[in-house]
Amino acid sequence: PLGAFSFDGELSMTGTIDGRLAVSDFQLDTLAELDPVRLGNLSGVVNMGLQMDGTGKSPRFEGNLQANRLWVEGVTRWLDVSGTISGSGGTIQTDLAIGTAGAPTATIVGSIPVRMDMSDPAINPEGQIDLAVALMPGTLQRLEQLSPKVPELPKGQISAVVDLSGSMGNPDIAVAGIAELAVRGWNEPGRTEFHLERTGADITWWADFREGLVQRGTAGGYNQTRMSEIFAWLLDNGPEPDLNDYTLYAD
Repeated sequence: PLGAFSFDGELSMTGTIDGRLAVSDFQLDTLAELDPVRLGNLSGVVNMGLQMDGTGKSPRFEGNLQANRLWVEGVTRWLDVSGTISGSGGTIQTDLAIGTAGAPTATIVGSIPVRMDMSDPAINPEGQIDLAVALMPGTLQRLEQLSPKVPELPKGQISAVVDLSGSMGNPDIAVAGIAELAVRGWNEPGRTEFHLERTGADITWWADFREGLVQRGTAGGYNQTRMSEIFAWLLDNGPEPDLNDYTLYAD
């Protein structure tokens, strides 16, 4: 079985919407068969229930989402997503848990600005984003399962939080976290507490280094960044930058 879609109620691209969308055990491979050029590398299973109202120009919805074993060739693999989503007034709210190969990995909580017209939905680069992505405590190696693009990582532990706020087209970014790694010559694991803030074209950062609980050093710095070019590209407002150019992130 390939799963099922159903909508019970009234649905219009421009007029009134009032009903419930149900997606049951839908196999994403089905989409790959319908459009093998654009969706041929997609697989996984999706369940979703959304209560919808409003109009096609300004819809509202809320409900639950569960996706298992999501696989996008060359991008991500064995990804699980579950939680609640809602949308109204040009904003989508998320409260999602992310798993990798069956293990809890992260949470995504907050709001993303969107143009919600059902005839032409899209992320709104002029809107405001307020999103927190929390990487749950665990091994560094589990991040290798997220994507084939993640390089081989050393053995260790990490937890972190990434906050995005301000304009969706060029958001402020704050990153804070803790990592533990074995260090040759130390009797206790090396522990790094780090913090980075990006506002506009400016990046500031600091890191505290410890052997166990004993402080061994502190470092900090300031850089210019051109990360705005990445967001412009992602939102189809600019050319693709050279992602391997380190000056794109910190000049």
